[in-house]
Amino acid sequence: MAIGEIFLSAFIKVLFDKLVSPKLIELAHQEGLDPAIDKLRKTLRDIEAVLNDAESKQMTDKAIESWLEDLQDLAYVADDVLDEFAYEALRLKLMAEPQSSTTRSKVRRLIPSCCASFGPTALAFNREIGSKIKKINSQLDDIATRISTLGLVVQKLSVGETSKKEWPRPPTTRFVTETFIHGRNKDKEEIIKLLLIIAPSRETNFDVIPIVGMGGIGKTTLAQHVFKDERVGNHFNLKAWVCVSDEDLDVTRITRAILESFTPTPCKLKELDALQLQLNETLKGKKFLLVLDDVWNMRSDEWNVLRSPFRAGAQGSKIIVTTRSSDVALQMGTVNYRRLENLSNDDCWLIFAQQAFQNTNISEHPSLEFTGKKIVEKCSGLPLAATTLGSLLRFKHSNQDWEDVLKSEIWNLSPEENNILPALKLSYHHLPSHLKRCFAYCAVIPNDYAFEKEEVVLLWMAQGLIQKPEGNQQIEDLGRQYFDELVSRSFFQSSGSYSSRFVMHDLINDLAKVVAGKMCFRLDNMSESGSQKKIPKMARHFSYIAGYLDGIKRFEHLGEAERLRTFLSFNRKYHLPSHITGYVLCDLLPRLKCLRVLSLSNYYYIVELPDSIGDLKHLRYLNLSHTGIRRLPYSVGTLYNLEVLLLKDCYSLEELPLNMGNMINLRHFDITVSAWRLSDWKLKEMPLQMGKLTNLHTLSSFIVGEGSGSSIRELRNLQQLRGTISISRLENVTVATDAKEVNLKCKQGIKNLSLRWGGFGATGSGINFGIQTDVLDFLQPHPSLEQLTIEGYGGTRFPSWLGDGSLIFSSMVSLKLISCPNCKSLPPLGHLPSLKELLIRQMNGVEQVRREFYGEGCSKPFRSLANLTFALMEKWEDWFSFEVNEEIDPFPHLIKLSISDCPKLLGKLPSHLPSLKELLIDKCPQLDVALPSLGMLHETRNSVDFSSLTDLSISDVPIPAFPCNTDVAADEVVLAHATSNQLKSLTRLNVKGIPNLTSFPLWFIQGLTGLEELEIVDCGELASLWVWPNKVQLQHQLPALRHLVIRSCPQLFCLLEENDKEEEGKHEELPCMRMLEYLEIRYCEILEKLPRDLHTLEFLQDLKITNCPRLISLPSTQRKLEISGHLIEGLMHNNSLEELHVDGCPSLTSLSFPKTGTLRRLHIRECRALESLTEVLMHNNNIKELVVNRCESLMSLSSGCGLPPMIKFLCIYNCAKLESIVDEGLKINSSLECVRIENCKNLKSLPDGPRDLSELGISDCDNLESLPEGWLSSTSLRHLMIHNCRKLEALPNRGNFPTTTSLNSLSIPYSSELGLHRLSCLKGLYIKGRSLSQDLVSFPERGMPLPTSLTELTISGFPNLESLSSEFQNLVSLESLSVDCCPKLTSFPDKGLPRSLLRLWITGCPLLQQRCERKRGQYWHMIVNIPMVSFDGSLQVLL
Repeated sequence: MAIGEIFLSAFIKVLFDKLVSPKLIELAHQEGLDPAIDKLRKTLRDIEAVLNDAESKQMTDKAIESWLEDLQDLAYVADDVLDEFAYEALRLKLMAEPQSSTTRSKVRRLIPSCCASFGPTALAFNREIGSKIKKINSQLDDIATRISTLGLVVQKLSVGETSKKEWPRPPTTRFVTETFIHGRNKDKEEIIKLLLIIAPSRETNFDVIPIVGMGGIGKTTLAQHVFKDERVGNHFNLKAWVCVSDEDLDVTRITRAILESFTPTPCKLKELDALQLQLNETLKGKKFLLVLDDVWNMRSDEWNVLRSPFRAGAQGSKIIVTTRSSDVALQMGTVNYRRLENLSNDDCWLIFAQQAFQNTNISEHPSLEFTGKKIVEKCSGLPLAATTLGSLLRFKHSNQDWEDVLKSEIWNLSPEENNILPALKLSYHHLPSHLKRCFAYCAVIPNDYAFEKEEVVLLWMAQGLIQKPEGNQQIEDLGRQYFDELVSRSFFQSSGSYSSRFVMHDLINDLAKVVAGKMCFRLDNMSESGSQKKIPKMARHFSYIAGYLDGIKRFEHLGEAERLRTFLSFNRKYHLPSHITGYVLCDLLPRLKCLRVLSLSNYYYIVELPDSIGDLKHLRYLNLSHTGIRRLPYSVGTLYNLEVLLLKDCYSLEELPLNMGNMINLRHFDITVSAWRLSDWKLKEMPLQMGKLTNLHTLSSFIVGEGSGSSIRELRNLQQLRGTISISRLENVTVATDAKEVNLKCKQGIKNLSLRWGGFGATGSGINFGIQTDVLDFLQPHPSLEQLTIEGYGGTRFPSWLGDGSLIFSSMVSLKLISCPNCKSLPPLGHLPSLKELLIRQMNGVEQVRREFYGEGCSKPFRSLANLTFALMEKWEDWFSFEVNEEIDPFPHLIKLSISDCPKLLGKLPSHLPSLKELLIDKCPQLDVALPSLGMLHETRNSVDFSSLTDLSISDVPIPAFPCNTDVAADEVVLAHATSNQLKSLTRLNVKGIPNLTSFPLWFIQGLTGLEELEIVDCGELASLWVWPNKVQLQHQLPALRHLVIRSCPQLFCLLEENDKEEEGKHEELPCMRMLEYLEIRYCEILEKLPRDLHTLEFLQDLKITNCPRLISLPSTQRKLEISGHLIEGLMHNNSLEELHVDGCPSLTSLSFPKTGTLRRLHIRECRALESLTEVLMHNNNIKELVVNRCESLMSLSSGCGLPPMIKFLCIYNCAKLESIVDEGLKINSSLECVRIENCKNLKSLPDGPRDLSELGISDCDNLESLPEGWLSSTSLRHLMIHNCRKLEALPNRGNFPTTTSLNSLSIPYSSELGLHRLSCLKGLYIKGRSLSQDLVSFPERGMPLPTSLTELTISGFPNLESLSSEFQNLVSLESLSVDCCPKLTSFPDKGLPRSLLRLWITGCPLLQQRCERKRGQYWHMIVNIPMVSFDGSLQVLL
């Protein structure tokens, strides 16, 4: 590992800061350790002086590299010892502080004996610490004496200077090195478009177009192809290319290079003034193009000087800048910079193939092509990697050479062949020292993990990687600056899936591992096999991806690295709960006393921590989020250095340590619980003396205690609070002035505030609502608040500060008023200028939303509001709307309006909503939803404008009959035009539970020209979608519709009411819905037919029909049919059917249609009268999958013929009368790969035939007497299951499977003659007892060893089994053990269960269960290290 001078010197600077700390000096003096500390300080100074020289030589001198490694390891040790000093000083200070009597009495009751003594014995640490410092000084002396031997000398660098470059990048030129540019054509054309546009006159006559991206992404190649394009060459008078490259910009050098590139003659001028004068003359009046390639830094003053001659050029001149830094792009660019994204694997393959197969034909090497595409995946979209690896393999045509590259790490390629590492490491080299340390630590982050900025910053902070900020700047803010700079330099990039998350490119992640070297150790593999890697003893940081079951084998090697500072688990995708071995908490962590970061998040079955957690004195970061933790031990309160405590979604948490007030360095305490789990949260109050935690920046929740519990006054001194805070149980505030002392209006860092009363709107007589009103008055937040929630408030009015026009919350973007039942009116909110989201829910006292709601004197109320929701407003009757002539324009930017469960709301919606895109109305039976109608056409006021609407969902809302004005003649053309204007943008329409809706008039349908999705549900009177007067009128209707769903419409008898008289059997194209892809119809009991020409819809791929018992005909060309609950006709003409599902057709006796050659999958279920499948199987030879379930009358699948020759998958379930698969004497096809037969009681025999079965499962076939030998002789057999076939006495050949078998799982009755040890590939084994095993008392029996390859074992139904034998010790790979229905089982093996075990399931074994009782049972010590243990179906809590 190349540590680098700056990387290590920054760390040693941290040590010096600690050595001069007044608290450390004072304590060292008290303990008589001054001389040892002085010596340590002096030796470090001597070593620091030669670090620059060591860094510059380490790449070529292994002895110096080793010296630096030893120094770094010892520096970490010294840092730990100095940290112990600081901890002891802080402990003594806290013990000397007086405590209140209430706190003292409560704390004493909970202090463990290990923490109770603060006398001389507990304080006499000087002997141990003195010994440690002497040892460090001795080792430092050894390191110092090697300085002269290594030839290291004092070497100073000026400010901002770096040591010599280790990986100089070759200069670039204008000449294209790659003939083709793959995957960048769009980027190229857009840049050329910018070059050819002559912008109107502006401050400058030239534009700067930056191209930004990580090293190797193809910036230079793209610029070269743009530069050489003929259109570009013809457009400009002059063109020049300059490679900048140097980190420290020399304006004079760059100016000379630009001048020489524009003019072919060398320039002898040396002074900048003369150079710029000459350049000015060269460019005067000329339209020029200049490429500045590989710009690393550009300060504004340097850029201002450099660009001054460019102003002499003609209008339309352009400059292209390529850079890895978005900061440089923003500094220099005059147009938005273009960031290059990773290429697709297909484009990378083209680049790779262009290099690898340069002199050969790809088609001649098909195996290499397959391997090559796997190699390309390793490139992760980086063109440089694809080019490098392709060039490496150009003259290597053996499969083994390519496989070697595929299996190796890119970084392990020889330096002569690999320019990926230099290109990316150059980015690292250019980082300042503080960013080098931070980036190297990111080696703990797994590949493809999407991380939050705050997540990484807090980890850096915990490791002391962020420099001490100056002035009033907070360390978190400085850390965020570090993060943003790494984003700017393309080390981090935004995650496409999550806007607030970031990722590292795979090769950047690999670079982090390279520069971190032995300091970081990461397990990327979630399986146990990933645990075999050896951790270096000098490793300080360990991380891994949590698996579903993390057992002891994954962690036991970590005991060799006792100086770990990081133990960090990362969650799998989707945050599924994980289980961890008790070894980690009980044995491993107590040995890792140097930990600064500990994360065990997402291990749901961790419910408590051992008291030894308090011994982790150095701990800064503790994350137990998403665990089942119930309480934290008292010893957690002695973690005086702890800065971050994360308990997110720990809804089982019942209490916090009473001594939390001693954790005075705590800065972030997050106990957020997801809204949907709030009712499950067991935490009722905060501990006392939270007010002492004055460094807190994050306090996600504060729960006010009852009586003498934690008072809201504790928040008074927490002046640093910022971000989000929820203050709940405000009903426990009995003195309103306590709330005033909180002084929220001065806490300007709080941006998201929730105020909650536990009663959630209780109206009982015992509640003092007057106090609640005063409390809310006093909890006035700072005007910079961005989000506010008020919930459960019982007062009768909202505070004046919420609606006071003179106190405008100009930054508030979200407001939620929930369950405030005693408030009769809403506050005036219209004047809030930035409000985007407003939720008003369960305000049951509100009957009217009056004019005051919009804000007095506000001409554009709710000017920024985008999302407005009213819900569960039981008494709301009227919503005031402005008249057109009032010239007040509310809701100009409202995008989404949702009104639900407002049963008394009358009238209409606000009239003018020009930006509305989504409208949801649900259960508002008296609200008038003004869809287009004739009456609407004659209204000039208060008609709702739906012209921008894209998504309309109406449920249980009456719609006026069509047409609504019977006195006016129906003019369908006018109505269709009105609908088209009003609903022209609509793409999705959801209609549910609309009374009196019998059909949609054609003029309404005609207006829905953009509709793509239509869903109609629970419309009880709907008879058809619309009447079809003639095909001309229906022509081209619903032209964009792709998705149509109709459910639970019991009166629907047809989709289109076809009135025109046509000749029977005459078919034409269906004139509407031509783009339909998906049609679903369910529970329409009287539906008789589908449109006769539905089969002409060429895009219809998926048709699902369920419980439509009267439907008698079907279309004929769908590729997939799901048919349920009706007879089947109309299949006779289907010539393209690929998949057929028939479900719940009780009258169906046979299924037949002519040979099509297209049917691939046939599934038949619950057709009780079906007797045979002969015809369908006979005529469809290409069927590959056949599944039959619950066809009680079926006696044979096929009579007189075999199965289709291509069939591979055959499943038969619950066919009680089935006697045979085919007629006796017939063989079935050798193509069969999988056969499953269950609960076919009458089945007596199986035919001969299959030779290549990979899976065979037979169960509950009482009359089956034998299996043909051929069924088990296949060497391809992977899975075999035979159970509950009482007449099947033995397996063929006594179960002696071929020695070549690769059987993976086996589930069979017990027999002592099975010879299971011969199955060397067996992973899963299920053994069930039978009559022959009644006397078995120990399993496995002596002489009957089990395969050592087993990973899963199930033992079931041995009534006399008493013990598990010592043979279990040989099952070194066993991960899952299940024991079922062994009532006499009492003993585990004497030497315990295999250490590999991850899951133990015990059912119906009461005696054994008793011996495994938590912490008291005889066998508890054997099972505590197993991640998942279950007794009788109940998961056990072991931790």
